[in-house]
Amino acid sequence: MKKIFTLFFALVMVSEGFSQTYQNWDFSTSHTTTFQTGFVTWNLDGQTINSQLTGYFTGMSTTAPWSIDISDFNNPGYYTNSVAITASYFVNTAVPSSRWLVTPQFTVPTGVPNVGLVWYAQSLGEVLGQTGYDDNYRILVSTTDSLPSSFTPLLTVYGETGNQHALTLAAYAGQNIRIAFQDTSVNEFGLVIPGIQVVNLPATGATIGDIEVYEHNYLTNPVQITGQMTNTGIDTITNYTLNYQVNGGATVSAPITGVTYPGLQSFYYYAPTLFNPTTAGTYNISVWFSQINGTAVSSDTSTLTIFYYPKNQGLVKNVLLEEFTGAWCGYCPGGALAIRDQIATEPYVVPVAIHDQAGGTTADDAMQIAAGDQVVGVYASGFPTAMIDRLFYFDNQAVALGFDLYSGPTTTVEDTAASFRKTLAATPANVSFANLSFDSTVATNNLSVDVNATFLDSLSQGDYRLNLYLVEDSVITSGAGYDQHNYYASSGDNVDPGSPLSSFPAVITNDGQPNDWSQNHVLRAMAGGAWGTSGIIPSSPSAGATYTNTFTTTVSSSWRYHFITLVGVVQEYNTNINLRTILNVVQAPLVSSVPNGIVESKALNKLGVYPNPASSMAVVDMNLTENALVNISVVNALGQTVVEPQDNLLNAGEHTVKVPVSNLSDGLYYVKVVINGQTSSAPLSIVK
Repeated sequence: MKKIFTLFFALVMVSEGFSQTYQNWDFSTSHTTTFQTGFVTWNLDGQTINSQLTGYFTGMSTTAPWSIDISDFNNPGYYTNSVAITASYFVNTAVPSSRWLVTPQFTVPTGVPNVGLVWYAQSLGEVLGQTGYDDNYRILVSTTDSLPSSFTPLLTVYGETGNQHALTLAAYAGQNIRIAFQDTSVNEFGLVIPGIQVVNLPATGATIGDIEVYEHNYLTNPVQITGQMTNTGIDTITNYTLNYQVNGGATVSAPITGVTYPGLQSFYYYAPTLFNPTTAGTYNISVWFSQINGTAVSSDTSTLTIFYYPKNQGLVKNVLLEEFTGAWCGYCPGGALAIRDQIATEPYVVPVAIHDQAGGTTADDAMQIAAGDQVVGVYASGFPTAMIDRLFYFDNQAVALGFDLYSGPTTTVEDTAASFRKTLAATPANVSFANLSFDSTVATNNLSVDVNATFLDSLSQGDYRLNLYLVEDSVITSGAGYDQHNYYASSGDNVDPGSPLSSFPAVITNDGQPNDWSQNHVLRAMAGGAWGTSGIIPSSPSAGATYTNTFTTTVSSSWRYHFITLVGVVQEYNTNINLRTILNVVQAPLVSSVPNGIVESKALNKLGVYPNPASSMAVVDMNLTENALVNISVVNALGQTVVEPQDNLLNAGEHTVKVPVSNLSDGLYYVKVVINGQTSSAPLSIVK
């Protein structure tokens, strides 16, 4: 993946609550530009940091090997504490980093066999949302002074992403020592460390983080019990027994051997025996570890409720595909093409493009909304990425089902994701609209609509909510915040000759010309906020019951009503972000997609003309289901051609074509669109 700069933070503070803490150097609350007394830094590579990096981290010194960044990473919306920070991204990309952070001298306590060094580190690549740029570094110890020549290595960490670590110091009991952190990477980004501690840890221990099994399943769909667990001891876990019970029944146990789980780090567990019930119902699954490293130590227990349904219930399961994108993001056109290809093959996929300014302003993206930004802040790991139904799956990625749209239209993981959700995952509820009322003639542009969720099975122990999205297709506003940046451009630094976007300019204007860019599936509003409207659906909805919320909102006069789609949502809420699943969605147009028009061609599923009335120029908006030669003309009320036909060879997807009408007299006309010999039409009024 190429280096692009977008700030995302997943920093976790060093754990508190140890039985004894002997040293605690907490950079995250220091709020000062200098290290605590006794810290020493060394720059042994003598390199100059790339200015792109220092431009993002205003606390990063261009001369100091390590710095305290107190500028909230130049983006206070994402992270609010300071950290120790160093760089490995230099002007000379071939030189290895050798930047040292040395702690003050301290005494390792005696009589504490499990005394350990504890720290959290994250690569700047991960902070910037860039996977594949994860730094290597060494931990070293000196029993004499702070000179680099006095240190000997204790541990090398390869490809740091973002982990808490523990390292035993028992061999140095009673000695005065210093610890050094040395970044050794070549052309990565750098490291951040929120704090360093010397603590007393248990030798062995584990805590269940969660159980990551999709909660709604059809019968005949076995699931693997899996999730996260954290090693809370200082010893590496090499073996344990994994246990689970269903509804308090017999314990299913499996010895797990041959693993390597270092102290304080999290890992995924997988039960070898699948859970495959034969009857529909509610199942409470409890998971715990025992006999950790052959001892009598066990973990705590975690429980998750899941539901199984028979498959012949008449449920219509649609999937919500939320894409994280931005007009400023030069790789996002590739993501847009991937979404286009996705929805062309998967009619059950409902796409929503959530725009984000990534800490910028409306000049970077004018389509960001506050509720969408909340979703981005919780789930996005970079741009462009996307998620299916906000479902975290089994791959420990920061995005639900984690697929990365970076590679553009060649990406195939999203097809797998949507197919999985459509064919295997069940849902307890259908969603529908009723009593839609929209009046565009009043200043407030009031919209009122009922969103209904009908539960075909009873559920329990949930926080179920309703929501309404407003999504606009074919947004063609031009200018800052709408024109799309394109890193695939033939004139750019990152040209990809195989991309269809390589023939487009570095900034694709968005003014409605046939070959220009239009922003599609743009999220304009979430009437129920990012997490839905609570209090409508009870925590235990009844089988056969319908729950309704009337959403009332304002439709902006700047939006084109015939290109607005309503998306009704029934979703879950949980304090665990892994369990905020979208249960089902439905979509419908705000108004008829063909106002007073007639669509005959199967290759055309949307036709609109604006402005209407027009005076000098009319714009024809179309959505093609296939590549086609499109013939556009204008006829008068007598059927006479008054604007000669023009042929347009267009690919499948959204298009806008300008038609000059300045020579026409006032009156009623029709725009004719002929595709494959089939004619569609829409009325057009001319008023000078």
